[in-house]
Order: sequence, then structure tokens, then C-alpha cells
Amino acid sequence: MVQEKDKSNLIFDETTISNASWRAVADTTSWRFVYLNITPGLHEAYTTEGAPFGCYIYGTGDRIGNVFKEAYAANVGFIVATIYGNVSGVLPEMTAGDMFDNDRDQRVDEEAPNGIDDDGDGLIDEDLAFPKTNHGNWGPWSEWLCPGVCGMARRHKVRTCSNPPASGYGLPCKGVSTFTGGNDSCHTGHICPEDCGTGTYLVDCVGDCSNCENDCNKFNGSCDRCRLGWMDPLHACNTECPEMTFGFHCTGSCSDKCSNHDCLDRIQGTCPVVGQTRDFMLLLPILLFCPICFLPCIFRRKVQMLPESEVQDLTLPF
Repeated sequence: MVQEKDKSNLIFDETTISNASWRAVADTTSWRFVYLNITPGLHEAYTTEGAPFGCYIYGTGDRIGNVFKEAYAANVGFIVATIYGNVSGVLPEMTAGDMFDNDRDQRVDEEAPNGIDDDGDGLIDEDLAFPKTNHGNWGPWSEWLCPGVCGMARRHKVRTCSNPPASGYGLPCKGVSTFTGGNDSCHTGHICPEDCGTGTYLVDCVGDCSNCENDCNKFNGSCDRCRLGWMDPLHACNTECPEMTFGFHCTGSCSDKCSNHDCLDRIQGTCPVVGQTRDFMLLLPILLFCPICFLPCIFRRKVQMLPESEVQDLTLPF
């Protein structure tokens, strides 16, 4: 497809097609199009003097009655980029299919990556339409692997399409990337959660749920009820009750039970005995430094409790 004034500038396989059966493009006044029957293979289409154009290809399948069944259609070439003047020198950093006139010959991306001077300008692969094509090839097989997270599995080998990988319009590797060793079984070396004992969970039983009153879910550690002094049953009851709380799911209040004092433990909520503690601290020096002072009292009490017949035989040990 090209404008009326540029029909003579459209070149297909080094031949002008201005004398072909051109037709007007609907709803336009200057654009024209033409159908060409082409053979399989590489073809070249371009315009001189930088004229814009478009090229589309489609194929047909088997004939059904008087109608061909269309099989595919694709846009295979067009120019919307600037065409440089006929100035010698190659543009730097050419990228295949970049829509630049890299060799400044008034043609865009006219070379194929084949090591041949396709456009006859003495340069090779200097204005590529598409990147070099490499078909993929398999790399070597790996050693036997034992896949899976835990427990028993079937061993297998793997390989990658990397020797070389497919590039450009190259085809990917044919075949499979994984080979399973028949019925050969193997062990991953890891314990599955469902095999963990009471109070543990996760792979290799690394999770601790011993604070759950009953055993926990072996995959996420959740349980129905925590032991006294612990909370958060959705996360293995691994959070101890904070200050001023105790009991079942930490719902007990130390402030209410212990007159605004914190509890001594988070399980039963035992309250501190403030007065008795103070009296004991006062007596502690006397108990440490003068234990002999209390012996007569203790001995006297013991004598009074014995029968009268035994009192006469008792003597002090010093």
C-alpha cells in the first residue's frame, strides 16, 4: 500500500510494480493498494526517496467450495521513520529492526542476518530487519535430584535450553526438560509437618506450639486454646501475657485482683504480700546474726511438750 504519487518508488524484489492492478483504498483519495502472489522464502520491499508504505502478508488454507479458508495474516513491513539522504557512513549502534536507515541508502532495515551483502552496497548486515536467528539446543542433564519439600518423592533429572538458547526467530528446543526415573523413589531429607510430634509443627518440626493446651495444626501452628499465661492461639500461643494480666488468654486483671499491683505470675495471678514482706525484711538481720538467741526459747518449748518423766534427762548440747 502506497500513495498514488509514490507507486513508481515502491520496489519489490528489486522490481517496480507501478504497472500492477492498483486499487483505491476506501475512504481515501490518494492511497492505493495492490495484491501480489509470492512464493515461500525471503522477499524485499522498500521505497525510494523515503516514501511511506505498508506491506501485509496473508496465507490461505484448503479450498472449501469456491472459498479459500484464510489461515493467517500479519504486518510484515512498513516505513514510518525518517529516511536519511544518500550520505556515506553507517549510523552507530545499529539494532536489528530499529526502523532506521542505518547505512544511509534510503532504505530501512533491508538486510537479513545472513553474512551476505543483501543490498549490494559493499556492507554486510549493517541495516538488519531482524536479529540473528539461533535455534535452541539442550544443555547437559543434571545429576539425579530428589524434588519436593519433605517426605518421599520420585527422583528426576533436569536440563535447560541454553546451549545456545533460542534467539531472534529461532525455534525452541524440542523434547522435555525433566526426566523422571521411573518408579525410583527417594527421600528429601526433611520431615513433613503431619509427621511432627506433639508441640511442634512446620517442615522439620521447627515450629514450637507447646504453649497450646491441646496439640496444634501441623502446618500453621494454630490451636483452639492456649495454656494459662499465654495468648494468640492463631499463632501457636507464643505470646506471653503482658504486665497486669494473667490466666486464660490473658483475660485476668492483676490490677483488680491485687489492688493495682502486678501479679507474681501469669498463670494463676498470685498477688504479692506487701506487709508480710516488709516485716520479714526487718527480722532478717536478727535471724542471720543472732541465731543463738532463739535456742533457749526453742528448747523451752520443746521441753514443755515432752512428758514430765523425760524432762530430767534433757541437757543442753553446750
